[in-house]
Amino acid sequence: MTEGERHDKVYNVTIDELEVGDTSIETSAIGSVSGRDVTLSLSAVGGVSASGGARLERAGAGGILAAGDVELEQAGAGVLVVGGDASIATGGAQWMLAAGDVSVATGGALAIAARSVSIQKGWVGIIASPYAEIAEDTRVVFDPRSAAVFGAALGSLFALGVALAIHWRARWISE
Repeated sequence: MTEGERHDKVYNVTIDELEVGDTSIETSAIGSVSGRDVTLSLSAVGGVSASGGARLERAGAGGILAAGDVELEQAGAGVLVVGGDASIATGGAQWMLAAGDVSVATGGALAIAARSVSIQKGWVGIIASPYAEIAEDTRVVFDPRSAAVFGAALGSLFALGVALAIHWRARWISE
C-alpha cells in the first residue's frame, strides 16, 4: 500500500454491506465485504469480494472471491474462488477453485481444483489437479481413478434416467 492510499479499520460492527479499499475487520459480523485487500480477524462475513487478496484469521466466510492470494489461518469458508494462490493453516473450505497453487496444513476441503495441490495432515473429498502432493497422514476420499469411475457411473445413471423419461413421456403423449 502506498502512502496516499486509504486503509480502513472496522471494529465491532454488525452491518449488511461494506465497500472499502484496503480494509482490516475485527470482531464484526457483516453481510458482504467488497474491497481491494481484505483482512478479517475474529469476524463472520457472508461474502468477500476482493480485487486484491484476502486473509482470514480465526474468522469465517460463506464465500470468498479474490483476484489475488487468499490465506486462511484457523478459519473457514464455504466457497473459495481465487485468482492466485490459496493457503489454509488449521482450517478448511467446502469448495476451492484456484488459478494458482493450493496448500493445506492441518485442514480440509470437500473439493479442490487448482494448478497444484499440497496437503499435509488433512482431509479432502476430491482433488482435480495435474500436480498433487499428499502426505501420508492425509485422507483423500476420491483419487483421480475412483473419481473418474464415480463420474462415469453417475453420468451413465443420468443418461439412463433421461432416456427413460423421454421414452415414458413419448408413450404418455401418444395415449
